Amino acid sequence: MRQAISARPILSVVMAALVAVALGLTVGIMSTRQAPDPGVDSAEAGFAWDMSLHHSQAVAMSMHLYRNGGDEALRMLAYDIALTQQAQMGIMSTWLTEWNLPATSTQEPMQWMDMPMDMGSWAADGRLMPGMATKAELDELYSLTGTAADLMFCKLMISHHIGGVHMAEGVLDLTERGDVVRLADSMVKGQQAEIDVLNDIQNRLTATADATGS
Repeated sequence: MRQAISARPILSVVMAALVAVALGLTVGIMSTRQAPDPGVDSAEAGFAWDMSLHHSQAVAMSMHLYRNGGDEALRMLAYDIALTQQAQMGIMSTWLTEWNLPATSTQEPMQWMDMPMDMGSWAADGRLMPGMATKAELDELYSLTGTAADLMFCKLMISHHIGGVHMAEGVLDLTERGDVVRLADSMVKGQQAEIDVLNDIQNRLTATADATGS
């Protein structure tokens, strides 16, 4: 005689499986859910505002060199810097829109940085942010063409990139947002590589100028 099979153990197994699936889906959703949007006083927002302004000066300097420089390799590098930083400005502008924050800030620059800043190294001599050129330096650059513009651009952009790397490393210490981490990390790597190229070009141009007595 065939024995009757109780449905209770089967139902228990099915229910346990359904609970496991539900828990798995919940964990998956929670793990992929983005953290709350940064607020007006967040490091992420401060970084986006300040780095966008920092980038805008680099774009202007680079386009001047592209139009007025004498060294072809440097002109191409300047053009690449302008395109790269303009694209990064677009990314940061999109963040601010998605976070329902204004495109610009009325706060003093660099308030979001957690690490102490040496005010004498950049703010005291008229620099808005680390590495940014002063008005006098910009006026001089924009008055130059050819090799003189090349050498001035190298000097200013190396300092500009050093400041930009410092700012990007600063936000990496303060955020866990994947989008911000990825962009800041690409800035650090990209600008450090460009610093190396700028140093090489600067050394080559300086050696040529010394050899020709110009």
